[in-house]
Amino acid sequence: MQQVKQSVMIANDLIGQYQAVMGNMARAAATNDDGDLSSMRAESARLYAAIWEHLDDAAARTRTAGRATDAYAAIRRTPELDAYTGVTGVRSEMVGYERKGSREIVTVEGRVMHNARGLELARQAVTALQASWPELDWTPPAPLPDVDLRPRGLFSRLLGRR
Repeated sequence: MQQVKQSVMIANDLIGQYQAVMGNMARAAATNDDGDLSSMRAESARLYAAIWEHLDDAAARTRTAGRATDAYAAIRRTPELDAYTGVTGVRSEMVGYERKGSREIVTVEGRVMHNARGLELARQAVTALQASWPELDWTPPAPLPDVDLRPRGLFSRLLGRR
């Protein structure tokens, strides 16, 4: 039961991380930062595949526990679902040019084409698996506070150093 909860919660967190990487990729595409784009594309592929690995694991454990997984199975059978490909393309495009005095202002738009349908189906899968375990508390844990380890930070104050 705890392993199912953990897998579903991790998958849900990975969905958020994937979306953040998509935003970062669009910004990197707009600045033509190929080095960042390459590493972010690899990261997005890892995240997208991991989402479905965790969901599949949670579904298998849910089935083993004798719980219904029909809703999850229907999502997985969706014909347009590609559980292996997140990003399908990245493009940079100049969308504006303006001359102001001696300055040239070029506006570039970065676009990331990704499997938005697969991501939406992953969200639905999270909900379906959570519904199979109504007795579990699906509230995400509160984030841990950041600790300031700088010389005059919280750590120093705790030790009585100012």
